[in-house]
Amino acid sequence: MRRTFRWSVLGVALLMATSGLAGCGFGFKARECTPESDAVVKRLKASPVLESLPPGAKGAEIYAKRPCDDEDGLGQVGRQLTSTLEDAALLAYFSEEFPKQGWALRMNLAGLPREPKGLHVGEPHQCYENPAEPNVTLEIMLGLGDNPDTDLHVTFVFNGGTYSCANTTSPAQTR
Repeated sequence: MRRTFRWSVLGVALLMATSGLAGCGFGFKARECTPESDAVVKRLKASPVLESLPPGAKGAEIYAKRPCDDEDGLGQVGRQLTSTLEDAALLAYFSEEFPKQGWALRMNLAGLPREPKGLHVGEPHQCYENPAEPNVTLEIMLGLGDNPDTDLHVTFVFNGGTYSCANTTSPAQTR
């Protein structure tokens, strides 16, 4: 007896599988907004870190998004900057300035190009952590914006739970 493939069975199976993944951050289930994440956003928006501009840099307005408003469940408070400084000078400025404000450099991918490819897409060029702000990272992303040669973002990232610079990097590649 020959068995035939039933598309309806596949549809039901896919629906069940994706429903089960909704709690894993695949964007199918909205996160609930909490007063705690609102307080984190308010506190980070007022942080002097976002006013620390490299010499000659221009900063846009500060932007904010709560984890409950993001399909990936990540809250962000940041600022786009424009600077004509070389990448090495920008990263050196941040690595000198941010520790003065309690942020320790935990990850430095200074050699990462402005338009990373492969597993490095979306990884910050630098990532900082601060014990006074547990579960929040401070990330530098070069090359994001209308002018990838001069634009960059300084962004606090959090998810309302456990979050660290370890969450921002791709797994090690093996051969």
